[in-house]
Formats: sequence, C-alpha cells, structure tokens
Amino acid sequence: MVTEKVDIDAEGKEKDGHVTVLSDDLLRVENIEKDMGAIEALKLYPWSVVWSVVFSLTIGLIGSLYAQTAFKIRFGDYYPSIKGYQVPAPWQAALTQASNVGIFIGIWINGLIVDRLGYKKTALGGLCFLAATLLLTIFAVNRGMLFAGEFLCGLPWGTFIACAPAYASEVAPIALRGVLTTYINLAFVIGQFIAAGVLLGVQGRTDTMGWKIPFIVQEAWPVPLFILICLTPESPWWYVRHNRVEEAEKSLRRLRGDAGPVPINQQVAMMVETNRAEMELGQGEHVTYSDCFKGTDLRRTEIVCLAWASQLFSGQNFTAYMTYFFTLFSAGLKSSDAFKLNLGNYALGFVGTVSSWFLLNKFGRRKIFLTGISIMTMIMGIIGCLYWTAEKHTSAKWGQAGLLLTWTVVSDASIGPVVYAIVSETSSTRLRAKSVGLARNAYTVCALCFGFAVPFMMNAAYGNLKGKTAFLFFGTSILALIWAFFRLPECKGRSYRELDILFDQRISARKFATADAQEHPQATLHV
Repeated sequence: MVTEKVDIDAEGKEKDGHVTVLSDDLLRVENIEKDMGAIEALKLYPWSVVWSVVFSLTIGLIGSLYAQTAFKIRFGDYYPSIKGYQVPAPWQAALTQASNVGIFIGIWINGLIVDRLGYKKTALGGLCFLAATLLLTIFAVNRGMLFAGEFLCGLPWGTFIACAPAYASEVAPIALRGVLTTYINLAFVIGQFIAAGVLLGVQGRTDTMGWKIPFIVQEAWPVPLFILICLTPESPWWYVRHNRVEEAEKSLRRLRGDAGPVPINQQVAMMVETNRAEMELGQGEHVTYSDCFKGTDLRRTEIVCLAWASQLFSGQNFTAYMTYFFTLFSAGLKSSDAFKLNLGNYALGFVGTVSSWFLLNKFGRRKIFLTGISIMTMIMGIIGCLYWTAEKHTSAKWGQAGLLLTWTVVSDASIGPVVYAIVSETSSTRLRAKSVGLARNAYTVCALCFGFAVPFMMNAAYGNLKGKTAFLFFGTSILALIWAFFRLPECKGRSYRELDILFDQRISARKFATADAQEHPQATLHV
C-alpha cells in the first residue's frame, strides 16, 4: 500500500490524521535490512547497483603525461643535463594541481546546490559543463591554456567526486553499502587503466596528436553518461529531506520494486523518522556547512576528513608519479617499459579493489584500514632505505619498482576503497552532501600541499631525492596510523539511526563494533 504521506510523532503514533506506523514496525524494518545478506540484497536492489555504478564513473590522465614524449616536447623545456625535454617542476606542480584547485571549488559549490537541486540535476549540469571545458585541454597551445582547461575541468569533477559516494550510500541497502561505495575506487582505477592504455598506445608518437589523443578520449564520456544519469532515480533520502514522501516512495520503488519483506511505505517511514531525529539533535530544518562543526557532528567531520586525507599520508602522491619515477630513477627503464609497468600497476589496482569487497563484510572497515596503512607504512620505509643500495645495484631499483606495485595492491585492497565507505557511512544523512564535500576538500588541500612538494623533491633539476622521497610518506603514514587506532570507529552493519545514537552517546571508536545502540534509552531518538 502506498500512503499519501507518512508522518510519525515521537511515540510512533498517528499524527495529523495520517497512517500510523508503530515503533515496533520501524524497528522491524531496520532489523530486516540489517539481517539481509549480500546476495538477497542484490536480488532485491539490482537497480541500486546499476545507478550507483553510473554515478561512480570517471577518468584521469594528467599525472602520467609527464613521461609522454610528445607532451614533453610540446609543453616542456630542453635540459642539457638529461639530454632531453622535461616539463619544469613548477609547471608539473601547477598542471597537476590545477584540476585539484578546480575540484576544491567544485566540491564547495556541490554542497550548496545538491541540497537544493538533488544529486541527479547536479550531475547532469556538471556533465554539460565538463563537455565544454574539455575542449580547452584538447586545443591548448601553451601551458597557460592547458592550466586553465585543467582548472575548469576540475569544477565538475568536484561535483562528481562529492555526489558519487553520497548517492551510493543513500540508494544502497546496508548489506551492499560497503561494496557500492567502494566501487567508486574501482571506477577511478578503471579510468586510470584506460588512461594508461591510451598513453601506451600513443607513447611512440612525437606529433601533436600524440598528446591530444589522451584528452580527446575524455571527451567521449560526457554524452553517454548524461543519457544514463537521465535515467537514474533521485535519492529517496533527498526527497525525504524535502518532505516529498510520495516521490521518495516512487524513487525507492524504482530501486527495489514492490517485492520484498518490507512494504515501501514502511521503509520510507524509517527514513522519515531518522531525518526527524537528526533535526531534533540540533541540525534544524535547513543545514549549512557550519552544522558540520557543531555537537557530535564535529567528531564525524574529523573522522571523514582525516580518513580521506590518510590516503595521501600513506603515499598516494608519491605513487601518482610512478611512470615518471620509473622512467628517470628506477632500473633505467625505457619510457615504453615504464608505461607498460604503469598499466600493470592499474591492473593490480583493479584486483585489489575487487578483493576488498570480500574483505569488507567479513572484517569491517576499521580492521582493513589499520592493516592496510600499517603495511603501506612499512613499504614506504623500505623504498626509502633502498635508495642507497639502488645507487649501485640495478636489482635494488627493480626492488623499489616492485614495492611500488605492492603498495598499489595493498592500497586498493584496503584504505583506497574503504575510505569511500567510511566517509559515506560516518556522516549524518542530513549533512551527508556537505560532510562528503568537506572530507574531499581536506583530501584536496593535502593533495595540493604534497602535489607541489613532491615534483620538486623528485625532479632531477631541483631536489633530486629520488627514492628518499618515500621517507616523507613513511613519517606521515605513522601519524595516520596512530590517529586511526584511537579515532576511527567501525560502522559495518549499522543503520544510520544506530550510528546517530552511538555518536550521540560519544562511544569510543574502539568500542563501536560491540556497543549496543539500544542500551541507552535516553538516546534512542524516540523510535
């Protein structure tokens, strides 16, 4: 049965003449979803999987172009010391971080417009803007024009990066929430794999098309993605937050159909209750970025921001220059061999991300995060130590290359994908778009800092630190590990209502997994 509106008071009684849904019914709805297995959830919510995947698609190229011959000739300078062309370190940093600056601004804009327009309209507008700005990169005649193109492309990329995890977490049932949010990492890996393949295909070309083709490939994505997103339903949670319950029911019906153990109207009623409870906890009817720093939401903001930034603390910026590192410093690799090794690196990333899906539901988010960052810390330390041996022995250089590939597997099986689940689940439902945006911008600020520093540290004409650059990330990884041990909670298998309770009670991060969300009656959010 579909109700015109579901309106529930604190005791779960009928209000304003609308249909009554008792507290016991709401708890039953929650328990049924919590007890649902992944296979059962997949059968019931097949379209949730499809639409969350559509929101997750992306592609990125610029980090590997510095080793591409045509790109170096067109945008680089000739250096007698290396007898070849190279993009100057200041421009390497500027071109790499141009999109990050755009992403930073785009994410802030996203947090303002998603609450008004919804995920769907925001994504569609971003795709239209991206299709236009990509033309600047394709027809760039100098480094300044390429910088402008990368910056403008970053604006819609920022909206996609913030929309994707938030949308996936809102359309997915609890059993699939981890997989569908971490799929975003796989989408990045697939995009990078395609980019690496394209770069390998044009690697030997020294003409203009040698560097233009990789950018042209990106222009192929906006149109098909626009069509697919036109078909996606808006998040039912977004409709609930705007008191459009009937539309929320229609959206949920498109995601799961009428079949299932829980009626559509009761499932939406659970959303209504969670939304109302969060309003009572102090968020009010209209939320702003400042609400992310008030009360218990301040702790949530800290967790999502530092969890995402930990990807960078563990060495992501160092490995982003893998092709560049292989070409100039590691084992005397030819450019073509370095691109092939980079292609293999992304293939390993694919395997790592898929393996994380099997680990998530068994071990949870916290254990995987801590284990992954511990191993990655050791890898960075060993790469740094091998520098002195690598100066004399080629085998040590290959050892550094092998460790970088190992780092990729560990990262994409642990902290890489798991962060998307952590960020999406930890934030409250009403502040999700803004919390995800703040988290990604914390990541972006750190990426800007590391992104400007690392090229200077590695560049032969400047720091020339080579493998010793890894020591920087060895130190920052240790700091991230200490923070995660004391501050990162386990959100596996929890409903959003339960998470509200646990944060409201200020449960220790190390006790989140075992705490009973029902044992504190004063914090049961009136359900």
